Parts: sequence; structure tokens; C-alpha cells
Amino acid sequence: MATRQYGLLMVTMIMCIILYVLAMSIQVHHRPRPGVSEKGEFNSGSTLVPGVGEKEEFNSRSTLVPVNRTSSETSLFSHDGIHHLSNVAVSGSSKQDTQHIYSAYYDTRPLSNRPAVVMLGYGRKSPLTMICKFKYDDNSTKCSGQPVIQNALIAPNVWPREYFCKLNGKDAVPSHVMLSAERNCNSAKWSHPIPVWNRNGTKPDGVGVCVHGCLHTTIKGDDHRILKLVMEFVAMTRALGAKMVTMYSLNLEKATLRTIVQLYPGFVDMVQWVDLNGTLHYYGQRVTLNDCIYRNMNRVKYLALIDLDEMILPVSSKSWPDMLQLLDKKGNHASFTFPNNFFEEIPKNKSDERMCSNSTVPNIFARLNKLPWPAFKENTKMKMIVKPALISASCIHDVCKPTVGGSKKTYWVPRHVALMAHYRVPVPKWYVYGKGVEDRTALKWQDQVTAEIRQKCSLLQDTLPLGHNQL
Repeated sequence: MATRQYGLLMVTMIMCIILYVLAMSIQVHHRPRPGVSEKGEFNSGSTLVPGVGEKEEFNSRSTLVPVNRTSSETSLFSHDGIHHLSNVAVSGSSKQDTQHIYSAYYDTRPLSNRPAVVMLGYGRKSPLTMICKFKYDDNSTKCSGQPVIQNALIAPNVWPREYFCKLNGKDAVPSHVMLSAERNCNSAKWSHPIPVWNRNGTKPDGVGVCVHGCLHTTIKGDDHRILKLVMEFVAMTRALGAKMVTMYSLNLEKATLRTIVQLYPGFVDMVQWVDLNGTLHYYGQRVTLNDCIYRNMNRVKYLALIDLDEMILPVSSKSWPDMLQLLDKKGNHASFTFPNNFFEEIPKNKSDERMCSNSTVPNIFARLNKLPWPAFKENTKMKMIVKPALISASCIHDVCKPTVGGSKKTYWVPRHVALMAHYRVPVPKWYVYGKGVEDRTALKWQDQVTAEIRQKCSLLQDTLPLGHNQL
């Protein structure tokens, strides 16, 4: 009798568990989809990131999907609102001569090796001889037979490179380019097609931003810290008059990337970066930097090349456009260089790491003590605003390739005109040369930046998988 009762009890428990699982699956199935209104605002009750059982796709009305792009641009822009690079490998007789090509751009500027399809990527010290084959919108192809011209943007380990597939001035604009390590057009084994980005014909206008380093975390679950930095950084660049920001992600969670692009539709371009098993110097910064310049060359007139923990602060102007209008009167320069200024850290027991806490003060407004910067360090750690149409290639801290139209490389901006404020944590001890002096320049934009951050926090609510309390 006891055995029969025990058996009935077990059957009852199993049935309850089955009914509970079915009820939960129905609840998840009917969760509201994330969406963005036609005005660019989040729909009430929508989630910012996909939940359990949701497909990773955007609402059909989302303003994040690119419109009026060429076919090659669209192929570079995935359905999830994040750009994806090609990462096409071309090998010869040995793996040691493999070249990795990430992106390709149509360039007709009056520089050497142009007109051409300019590609960016990495290769070993010994360049691999390659030839090009172009593909067009009508699916026709043409093999140039000419060797690819290669220029090294020198760095340790695997070398960052520019690759040039030269075009005849009368050639149509190709939609894709293919490469081969064989020299015979008829017998060559071709790489996967690489989309060619073409924005020629558009008039560049305004100021954009390229974030120098790839967004990355070294600690699992640390994405909330990056998101906090991004929200502060974007709010500040908007207050200063930027029209767009391009960022590269190395290993952020997909949900975090989707959150960023949905918070800033049409303003933040997120590019998924691919490191070659950790072999690239500083996560491939030289290639991402020059890719960003080419990507925005015909989109904006000026590009600020700075890190997430840096900001160029106009002292005698209210915005970047106003400041640059004054600096342009100094002559025909391809870039403007801003000397570095470290700012003192905040003691950990006095800082609030959460983004959406009412007690949180954005980092840039909490760190006001500017450290002295000696004259013998003046040529280190500086950053630039460049005119992308006028430069061939950029190194980390200066323009390192020829400029267009006889323009001078750079104009050094005096500190009474603008500051390059550096909020690095920790501040390197070997760069500390005395006590800090209060500098309140950043406070000019505090109200506007704080209001934007609060508005974005209200959109986030408690929908992030990272946990609202962490923000």
C-alpha cells in the first residue's frame, strides 16, 4: 500500500513539473519583441536585448537598418546593426606568408598608387606577391594581372599593411575584389570576394570620432564597465558637436553590442574586429585606426582619433566645429595635434562605478585636477583631429604617410585653445611630475551630458542582462 502511494506521489510531482515547464515556455514565447519607433525612440515595454527564445534580429521598422547604401556597403553591414569585416586569408606556399585582408575601399584621390581599391590587413615581414580580380554589379569580372602594391604600417609581430589594386581611370567602380597568390589570371585560385566600400560622390561634412583602441574586456562579466565608459564618452562627444562615432569591438558580448547600437541609432557605428589569435600588436590598432579613416573619409570633414578615456576639450570655444573653424585659419593642415594632459584619479572609496545611480558623477566631471606635463614630454601621448580626405595613412599619434594637395602634416594646438584631457586609470607613475591643479573646462558641458546619460538610463530600465544595479 505504501509503495502504491509513493508511486502516485512521484507521478503527481512529475506532472506538476511538466505543466510548469509548459507554462514558462508559453510565457517566454509571448514576450514582447524589442523594437524601435519610427521616431528613433524605444517602444514602451520593449527590451533592448534579445531574451530567452528570441531570434537575434531587429524589428522591421528599426532605424538601425542602413538605407540608401550601395550594394557593397549593405554587404558590410549585418542584419544586427553591427559592421562585420571580411577577414579573407590569402596564402602562398607557406602559412608564414599568409595575408589577412579585412576591408577594401575605392579611392580616387590624387595620391600615389591611385585610383585604386585600397585594402587594409596584416601580413608577415616578407610580403606575398598577389594579383587582383575585380567583380562588378552586373556579375562581370576583370583580372588586372598587375602585382598588388603593398605598404607596411610598421609594428611588431605581424605587420599591418595597405594593399593597392590599381585601377585604370576609365574602369567602372567594382563591387568586390578577389586576390590570388598565383600570377596567371587564367589558372589562379581566387580568394573569397571582398566587398569594396564606395562613398565617392558624397560631400563630407561635420566632425566624427574614431575610438582608438578596440573595446575589450579581460574579465568575464566586465561589459557593464565598458558600457558605462561608452555612455559617458558618447554623451560628451555629442555635446561637443560630433555627428557620429565609430567603435571597434574585440570581445564584448553580443547583447552589449546590440544595446549600444540601439541606444545610439544612426550615431554609433559598431564594427566587430577579429584578432589573429592574439598575435596583433595592441589588438590591431593601426589597422582599425586606418580602417576608420577610410570608412568615414567621404562622410565627415574632420575625425577625432581618441580613446574612450580621452577627450579633446575646447578652452576658448563652445564646440569642436567652432574650434576647428578657427584652427583652419592657421593654414592648410591635414591634422591638428593636441598635447596630452593627465588628470588625477579619484580615490576608489569616493567613486561610484554605477552609471545610473543618482549619486554618480560622470568621470570627466569628477576628475578636475590636471597634472603638470613637462616640456620634454610634449611630443608623447598626443592625439589628433585629422581631415581624412587629406591623409594617406595615420600612425597612432601622428600622420605618417604623405598628405593630399600640398597640405602640411599638422598644426600643434596651444593649450589655451584646447586640452587633450586623459583620464587613464591608473595614471602611470612615470608621467606624474607634481601635484594637480584644478581645471574646470569640462564643466561647461556638464548639464547637457548629465541630462543625456539620465535619458539613456531611463531607456535601459532593468532590461539589461548585465544587471541594472551594476549600472
